[in-house]
Amino acid sequence: MANPASSYVWVAYAAFFLDHADPVKCRSTLRRALESLPLAEQVERANVWLALLNLEVKFGENGAKGIVAAWKEACQSCDTVKLAEAFAPNLVEAGLRDLAVSITQTLIRRNKQSLALWQLLLQLLTGADSWDKAEAELERSAAVLPVKDALVLQFSFARMLFAAGRADEARDRLNRTMESRVKRMDLWSQYIDLELSHGSTDDVRALFERLIRLPLSARQMKAIFVRYVAFEKANKDEVALAHVHAAARRYVQGQSA
Repeated sequence: MANPASSYVWVAYAAFFLDHADPVKCRSTLRRALESLPLAEQVERANVWLALLNLEVKFGENGAKGIVAAWKEACQSCDTVKLAEAFAPNLVEAGLRDLAVSITQTLIRRNKQSLALWQLLLQLLTGADSWDKAEAELERSAAVLPVKDALVLQFSFARMLFAAGRADEARDRLNRTMESRVKRMDLWSQYIDLELSHGSTDDVRALFERLIRLPLSARQMKAIFVRYVAFEKANKDEVALAHVHAAARRYVQGQSA
């Protein structure tokens, strides 16, 4: 073999047997790869394990039981979080979303503060339109994640709601999140981005109008007006743009009084 330390070479070699309808030989080749690759080569070994897991999904003879057994074995020597992120979409594609959810929930019990796993779980649940279950998991995550990560997850969930056409629910959740974080411009900026991506022109304007009335610092207000002006310039709405400029002048005058 040209490069026995390369997972790419091993997986390509194994795929040759799969192309010739020999999953048994493909599996044995991947097992040989695991025996040959150094334990320190975590990324290379994970690539091989992912190929083995996918093989089990498509050609395994023991169904979900065989997949779970292979998964547990893989977890003994791999970064389980990264492997789960790579493997879960393949399970979903194979019609095994429930198994992907179960695997992720099990991992979370061992890695309660893994933001990546919580995000994966919400993606899996919302992808199945299980919004109530997703909300329940989101609330559960708030009790174990650091505050910073819990906020990231809240905005991730809002993004999922927007993408699914549930904009009012997303806004309601974000508004409740921001009630005690009025001065967090980093979070407001994310909210603006979500409205720009998913909201109507009126929705975006309503958010900007709300923001310019908040008790923010001059620096924060300047940042909001800059984005508001840019938004109206992009819309090429001269009347609306004049309104924003007038609001900015009133703000400056109020600060000087």
